[in-house]
Amino acid sequence: MFTVKGKILMTVLTVVMMFALFILFYFPKRQERYLLENYNNEVENFVKTVALGVKIALTEQNFEGVETAIDFVRHDERLEFVSLIQIDTIKNSDGVETKIEKTVFKTYPENIEVNPEAVSNEQFIIKHASFASPMMNGMIMLSFSTKDIVKSKKQIRLTSILASLIVFIIGLVIGYLLARNISRPVLALRDAANKVGEGDLTQSVKNQSRDEIGELGIAFNKMVRDLSIEAAMERVRHEIANMRTKDDLLSITPLIWKELETLAVPFFRCGVFIIDETEQIIQSYLSSPDGQTLGVFNLQFKEDEIAGHLVTNWQKETIYTEHWDKNKFMAWMHSMAKKGHIKDATIYQGASKPPESLDLHFVPFKQGMLYVGNTYPLSSEALHLVKTLAEAFSIAYSRYEDFKKLEDAKNQMEKTLSELRSTQSQLIQSEKMASLGELTAGIAHEIQNPLNFVNNFSELSIDLIKEMKEELTNGNVKEVEDISLDLIQNMDKINHHGKRASSIVKAMLEHSRSGERDKVLTDINAIADEYLRLAYHGLRAKDKSFNADFSSDLDQNLSKIYVIPQDICRVFLNIINNAFYEVAKKAKEGIEGYLPSVSIRTKKLKNKVEIRIKDNGNGIPPDVLDKIFQPFFTTKPTGQGTGLGLSLSYDIIIKGHSGELKIDTKVGDGTEFIILLPE
Repeated sequence: MFTVKGKILMTVLTVVMMFALFILFYFPKRQERYLLENYNNEVENFVKTVALGVKIALTEQNFEGVETAIDFVRHDERLEFVSLIQIDTIKNSDGVETKIEKTVFKTYPENIEVNPEAVSNEQFIIKHASFASPMMNGMIMLSFSTKDIVKSKKQIRLTSILASLIVFIIGLVIGYLLARNISRPVLALRDAANKVGEGDLTQSVKNQSRDEIGELGIAFNKMVRDLSIEAAMERVRHEIANMRTKDDLLSITPLIWKELETLAVPFFRCGVFIIDETEQIIQSYLSSPDGQTLGVFNLQFKEDEIAGHLVTNWQKETIYTEHWDKNKFMAWMHSMAKKGHIKDATIYQGASKPPESLDLHFVPFKQGMLYVGNTYPLSSEALHLVKTLAEAFSIAYSRYEDFKKLEDAKNQMEKTLSELRSTQSQLIQSEKMASLGELTAGIAHEIQNPLNFVNNFSELSIDLIKEMKEELTNGNVKEVEDISLDLIQNMDKINHHGKRASSIVKAMLEHSRSGERDKVLTDINAIADEYLRLAYHGLRAKDKSFNADFSSDLDQNLSKIYVIPQDICRVFLNIINNAFYEVAKKAKEGIEGYLPSVSIRTKKLKNKVEIRIKDNGNGIPPDVLDKIFQPFFTTKPTGQGTGLGLSLSYDIIIKGHSGELKIDTKVGDGTEFIILLPE
């Protein structure tokens, strides 16, 4: 692959070679052809002149004139011969056909034999010129040597070779100089661009020409300068944006110091003044002459002259400059030390001697002023760079302020969220207790039956034991054995109904328990059947006038599945309670022939268990259907519902068990909740 220099050199050499080949081949050929044409024309003119002279002489019968005409070319060194040829027309013997006969009449030099039919060749140019006179018809035949032409051709060729060689050498030198003058700055641009691409923004190219390449170098230097400025601005934005606390702000002045050096702004002090109009203070961050931070101190708006000027020019958004001599610098430093703003005057002064001259430049930005101090006033270009830096700092500082606000808001939100979570836990527990309250009457009814059995069989067993004692006293062993069998059966009944009561109490405790629980193999049919009856008897206990038909259709092929039993119980209870509530409400409307009905059906599907809880209430209106799973939404009167039942049920099925909860409803006909649980 050719370099730029090689390509330029090859291009120039190609052009030079074409020009050299033109000089070497085309030009001599053209010159030779032009020379030969001129020579032919010259010989042609000579022969015509001689022929005219001979014609005139013969017409006047002046034979000496013939010699004179021939003498016109006789002494030319190029002459090979000149001949006077007589042309006669002779008839054949039959007198019909004729032929032309050419006879050499006179030739000079006389010793040369001439063929009248001879033509030009490489050695001679032969020309003919006819004439007609009363004495004779003929022609002059003139032959000139081509030695001079051949010699001239050789000279032309030699000259062409020398000229083409000179052109080639000159072209080679010009091509080399051109390639060097173009490739050097181009290669310098390439190398600088590669280093810029690697992150080195200190690169620049020297411009020694005012052509397009020089303009390209100027544009490149400007681009690198702009990139350097933008990189400095981006570093400022990044560093300030990463600040999180007030202590982080102490690194402001070293950061500004570093970027001022990067931008090549002349200075030996810098600082940032953050102006707080609400508190009427100026937060001052200043550097020492070696770039270290001097800490932070606050100035009151009207504390001194410099503070007043700062605030005034900041409000006007104008650059403020001031010149200090050594005395004024010392006076201000002692004033700051006296007020306690500067703890160590030696560090602030930064040298054994204070500056003889100090020019202060304060450039405004949104939140305050950026300070740059130098031994002489800054140029407009330097001030422009400082202003650009101030604007970048302003943007970054705004982000810092926004972050602080977000942090404060985040902390407040976390506190509020913690309170909400606590409240939510209390509400959820309240909802659990509310549903537990609804269970209480049903549980009391359900637990009363096994307790009655336990009491009855206990009393009966006591009577049997008394009877057994009498029979033992009487020695009736057979009667004692019969009574003991009855006692065993009674104990079995007592044990069975005791366990039944225990299971109901355990379910009640599980229902009210909070905290994380594990999934266990559970009989869905047993839960469905039990909670259907508990919910019905619970509503009956609150409203003795309520009656409803409830039924269950349980798939006996349904195997146990892994669920959190107390959570699934809560879902069944919430949905079944709502179903009985809806049919009870519809029953109070006095619709003739209406019989409240709630049913539960289980079915084994492929990899799933389906539970359908259906009622024949009024159904759910469309405007309510989209809201029923929202927390705290309820259609029940105030005080009769928490609005969390269906919301919690939805979370338990969808999130807790990766199942599905669907609703099939029609206004006026009832509602069916469909629960799908994975096996």
